[in-house]
Amino acid sequence: MFLKAKAVLGILFLLALAYTALWYTAGFNAQKEAAETLSRWRDDGYAVEYSSLNLSGFPYRFVIELEDVEFKTRKGGLSLKADEMVLVSHLWTPGHWISQTTNNRISLAGGLVAWDETYLEASYRMHDTNKLVIKIDSAGTDDMTLHAPGIIPPLTAWTLLLGRDEEDSSNRGALYEKRTLEFKLYAETAGGSLDLTGGVSGPTLNDWTRNELVAWRDAGGLLEVDQAQIATPDGGIVLKGDVSLDENLRLLGAASIVASSPRAVQSLLSAAGRSAVVSESQEMSLMLQNGLMLLDGYELLELGPVINQ
Repeated sequence: MFLKAKAVLGILFLLALAYTALWYTAGFNAQKEAAETLSRWRDDGYAVEYSSLNLSGFPYRFVIELEDVEFKTRKGGLSLKADEMVLVSHLWTPGHWISQTTNNRISLAGGLVAWDETYLEASYRMHDTNKLVIKIDSAGTDDMTLHAPGIIPPLTAWTLLLGRDEEDSSNRGALYEKRTLEFKLYAETAGGSLDLTGGVSGPTLNDWTRNELVAWRDAGGLLEVDQAQIATPDGGIVLKGDVSLDENLRLLGAASIVASSPRAVQSLLSAAGRSAVVSESQEMSLMLQNGLMLLDGYELLELGPVINQ
């Protein structure tokens, strides 16, 4: 009996030793790959900075911690700063990572959209079909401070899903009519919500510069809103449309609007600090042309270039 117990203990010890060796081998490889990926981004021209990169989490998880993280595109079209970024994965899910970042400062489209957020969660998953899916979540809190644009009301929660087919990514510039990015956004405010699905076609935008935007537009670049469902205190609105850029890099496009009540549209405009003569029809048209945003021909907003010329 003693010999059997000793044999069992010996086997368990060998298994534990083998698992430990496997964990540390895979963990150090993950740490090395993370450092190499950040270095590769630098070689591609992005600014990537961090003060430390450490591995922990044995025996159940891989935890990679980065301090004082900053990521920028060449011209600052995208900028992310965070005091801390924690990446979490497991031995049996090497293609799936969870990210948690604190004290985030984010700027998109060269500062057209900018905000601070205390805490964010994200997940990164590469599927067997070579489809990359990224999910970013505000974790349902109201710790967001929006700096721009002013027409967006304060958000209490939001979730963004991004999907991209990584096959033939090196030849994206030729895929003029194929979507290079799929997205789904859900956001809540104190008085309503937005559920938006759509995609972007045309060459991949690597930065928010005039040359990049002109190349995207001239290659047939299009932002397609498959459906935007907007809930307001006075009813629901459904919007569908397409947006591109004109010769002056102003928004150019059209959308159809179906509202449960004209008061719903008025409520939405009021929340954005705008007013308009809203018709009694439940079906309306929104036009973006000649530097103007028009609702059934009524001027709502003057549109400037999406980038400083």
